[in-house]
Amino acid sequence: IQKLKEYYGFDKPVLTSYFIWLAKVLKGDLGQSTRYYDPVWDMIKERIPISLYFGILSLIMIYGVCIPLGMAKAIRHKTGFDNLTSIIIFMGYAIPGWVAGVLMLVLFASNYDVFPLGGLVSELFSEMNPMEKAMDLAWHTILPLFSYVVGSFTVMTLLMKNTLMDNLSSDYVRTAIAKGLPFNKAVLN
Repeated sequence: IQKLKEYYGFDKPVLTSYFIWLAKVLKGDLGQSTRYYDPVWDMIKERIPISLYFGILSLIMIYGVCIPLGMAKAIRHKTGFDNLTSIIIFMGYAIPGWVAGVLMLVLFASNYDVFPLGGLVSELFSEMNPMEKAMDLAWHTILPLFSYVVGSFTVMTLLMKNTLMDNLSSDYVRTAIAKGLPFNKAVLN
């Protein structure tokens, strides 16, 4: 126990321990993982490309779906389409991403064996041709990507809908429509 206290700096005053830790962090020494026994910084560097991959795909998917959906909801406000899509996106918002991920894993990977249970690529990935590699990567990406974006759809869609509805009711849009600008151009511009 004493050696652990010395290793983590708990044998020194709190401020001294903090500044020693801060100096190590500034040098890039984040310590050793207590679970994997590897340097923490090496583990982070190894996982950054995967985080960027899912972050960029999530961004594209969220904006690619939410902007058109928000526009459609604003144009069809208080219709069956607006009500139905609101129910669906609020159900997605009510389910945390990690719960959706576990449910999708149990349902689609475990029970029906449609998607893989883990990993970013298959074991034989290096032996595949480029088209097979792309398909394999996409196949492994679908479930994590959906669990990432399930909660974000509601916020972005409703933000887009409400913003567009505010702008469509403003004086400059009503004036442009009154002067002959088609409604579709008023929405898109």
